[in-house]
Amino acid sequence: MVQRLAMLSAATLLLAAAATAPAKESARSVAGHVTKVDPSAKTLTVREDGTTEAAHEMTFEVLSGARIIAAGKPEKLVQLRQGDAVTVKYIERNGKSIAERIDVAKAPSPTSPSHGQTKR
Repeated sequence: MVQRLAMLSAATLLLAAAATAPAKESARSVAGHVTKVDPSAKTLTVREDGTTEAAHEMTFEVLSGARIIAAGKPEKLVQLRQGDAVTVKYIERNGKSIAERIDVAKAPSPTSPSHGQTKR
């Protein structure tokens, strides 16, 4: 009887531990264009490619460990601009999207000459 009670208690503890353990975080990815950068809040908002609706925008927390890479070189969140094409690899944690890596293709600057034009 004591042995059965001990086994039942152990099984209950194992089930309780499994229920309270955090779910394994799997990496996800989204490609789109930057619509907003807020360095003070450490957030980046991206509109997914192929969408025009705000409903398809995602806001990511960009923590200090996140890697931001443009042209193979590290960048800071403050260097990102509206219109930059990005691919964000992220995880979901406590209902928030946390960016782990942001690969950036810079939007052309308004002062750069257009392709195919020659300088005079």
